Amino acid sequence: MRSIALLACLAAAACSHAMLPGTNIRDTPQNRAVLDVFGRYKQALEARDAGAILALTTPDYTDAGDPARGISPTDHQRLEQRLKGDLSKVTGLRLEATVKDISTTSRCSATPWRRRAARSGRARATTPG
Repeated sequence: MRSIALLACLAAAACSHAMLPGTNIRDTPQNRAVLDVFGRYKQALEARDAGAILALTTPDYTDAGDPARGISPTDHQRLEQRLKGDLSKVTGLRLEATVKDISTTSRCSATPWRRRAARSGRARATTPG
């Protein structure tokens, strides 16, 4: 009976994967890199640092926008203008978000933060007046 229990424990240990502390996210270099970028984005956003946010994008950045909400398509150059304009209107900002899961593919892509933050966290901004 002890040998069966020992084998069960060994099998469970062999099948388990290291998880990032406090999460259900596998501890892999790729997942750590994703969380690192997210952390840098959070710091840049809270500091209202448009340059640091832009540094996290690629020169071929594009966003189709949302015509139904009056949001026009944006490329890298337009993003820079929009960030500087939008962030200059904000007097304080704090992003609270919890990354619950990470899934990666062989092709690198990102979900726009504004949509992700609305589903999985809280974003709070303070504007003058």
